Amino acid sequence: MAGLDGTDRKIIAELSANARLPVTKLAARVGLSRTAVQLRIDRMERDGMIRGYRVELAESAIEKPKPTGAFIEIRLKERMKYAPIVAVMKKIPEVRECHNVSGDGDLILVVEQATPERIQEICEHLWNHPNVQSTNTIFVLSSPISPV
Repeated sequence: MAGLDGTDRKIIAELSANARLPVTKLAARVGLSRTAVQLRIDRMERDGMIRGYRVELAESAIEKPKPTGAFIEIRLKERMKYAPIVAVMKKIPEVRECHNVSGDGDLILVVEQATPERIQEICEHLWNHPNVQSTNTIFVLSSPISPV
């Protein structure tokens, strides 16, 4: 850091450790008056040596995707050979129900308490199964009527 003396480096070190350190405490740590430290900080900001300050969030403060529910409709290549897929789905805790249905689809999975990323993983697992032709995922937006 050309153009910085030892005191400037101490100020930067202290601010790097705690950018919210009050200037009066910073001044005491580097052995200068509050005004002298503030002038040095202003100069380093103006000259582009200090370009900004940042916030570091605790892991607990970062918003994570909320669990949701989904229905996954599965179309099979061979309609009546669904037992192997059902056996695999029984091992996935987020899959609460599996229904053999009529219509275009062959199976409907009820998935609960899963993040969108986890639902994606479940779909990818299904896509890798040799009897799965395709899937259609329907995410639950709200449940105005639901079992108690």
